[in-house]
Amino acid sequence: MVAGFAADYEASAFPPSWAATSFRKVYAPLRFVLENKLIQATQCPASGAGQVVVDSLKAKGRLLFEKLLRPYRGKVVYLDLWGGWCAPCLAEMKHAQALRDKLRSEGVVFIYLANNTNGELYRELVSRFGLDAPGSVSFNLPPDQQAAIESYLSVDAFPTYIIIDREGNVVGGVVPRPGQAAELAKALREAGAR
Repeated sequence: MVAGFAADYEASAFPPSWAATSFRKVYAPLRFVLENKLIQATQCPASGAGQVVVDSLKAKGRLLFEKLLRPYRGKVVYLDLWGGWCAPCLAEMKHAQALRDKLRSEGVVFIYLANNTNGELYRELVSRFGLDAPGSVSFNLPPDQQAAIESYLSVDAFPTYIIIDREGNVVGGVVPRPGQAAELAKALREAGAR
């Protein structure tokens, strides 16, 4: 329907209007997103047939997440979404170094994404827990990017732990915390860690 409207408009002799010009600016990127299945399109229940609701936050999150993981394709990733304000997050962080040491030979990459943690506190915690040690990478993304990734991953609590397999797919199920080293090592091996 959207494509039909655009074609009909382009073929018409009507003078350009602000609405139609704006539609043309939005149409191409929207069509690209939908055709390349970057997001799931859903029928808007409150509107007529053919209208599509696009969750742009999730779409942005998916693109950012894929870009973030691209350098680690072929490796199993343990993703830790945490915040400097989160007491359970910090309690688990005390196990981070021992966990990385235990799994170093497994080829697992540890990615730490900080939520709403100011620069000074972030740097202090990265240093204290060694979140930038070999085999790990830590990010303190701008709030809009962090929110987009959290929306895409459906993060609703902190800390959140996610395992990503060698092909870049999120492994489903409950993911053990760093303090559950034996269970976590088993889950990472099942995801393809060497």
